[in-house]
Amino acid sequence: MIVAYSFVPVHDEEAGVEFAVAMSNRSRAVERFPGFLRFEFRRELRPPSRFVIATWWETRADMKRYLSSPEHRMTHGKLSEDARRSLGPAHVEIHEVIEATE
Repeated sequence: MIVAYSFVPVHDEEAGVEFAVAMSNRSRAVERFPGFLRFEFRRELRPPSRFVIATWWETRADMKRYLSSPEHRMTHGKLSEDARRSLGPAHVEIHEVIEATE
């Protein structure tokens, strides 16, 4: 199992609100994609704040197929240019799950 984390810094509170609204209104296309297991959208509680998007995948190949898909490209077009400028560049980490408990 693979977990991908995208850490997105927020430089402006208004952009953070717009980003959170866009995420709550997202298409949810990822949830219908083969190999998708789980999605979480988080916000750090300490300033300077950043958002964390976490997705779980059966395999790394499943995740890569989604990242190169039209569905993924569509999800990134929902933010205004001002909001995009106020969000820092995302830092992405990909982890292999070795052990997990439910």
